[in-house]
Amino acid sequence: MEWRGIAGSFENRVPRSGRGVLARAAWLLGLAVSVVDAFRAHLTPWQGTGVRALGVAVGLSGVLLRLWAMRTLAGAFSYDLKITEGQELSEAGPYRLVRHPSYTGMLLWSAGLGLWNPSLPGLLLLLPATLAQLAQRIDVEERILAEHFGARWEGYARRTSMVIPGIW
Repeated sequence: MEWRGIAGSFENRVPRSGRGVLARAAWLLGLAVSVVDAFRAHLTPWQGTGVRALGVAVGLSGVLLRLWAMRTLAGAFSYDLKITEGQELSEAGPYRLVRHPSYTGMLLWSAGLGLWNPSLPGLLLLLPATLAQLAQRIDVEERILAEHFGARWEGYARRTSMVIPGIW
């Protein structure tokens, strides 16, 4: 579904590192642990319909926020970390609240997966793994944006949180 929201080509200019590979492996392990815990192991005492419904709501809100962010940037959205020709700094839509709303969406989506398949061990793997991957991308992306947009970016960065309003 996400690929429909992207215009332009994918050049695979995504930062890679050993830590990133480990974080992705931990994320996949967290997803597997969540499913096994929810359906077989039952290690988490707060499993139930209410928690599952909350997980679906949190996960879907993450997906919708990410799609909103993608649509707001339109042709400037890319999986690559780059500035497109003629790209403007967006402060509209979800970008009014945070600088990286698509990453906020990813974080909500990961939390939703850990709650949909209710699992404390799964959440303890999913959330830190997601945060590690996001932190790596955000570090590179913030430098690119600051270099390209200069003082305008600096002012925007002072006014808005990176991912979680008022926290991070």
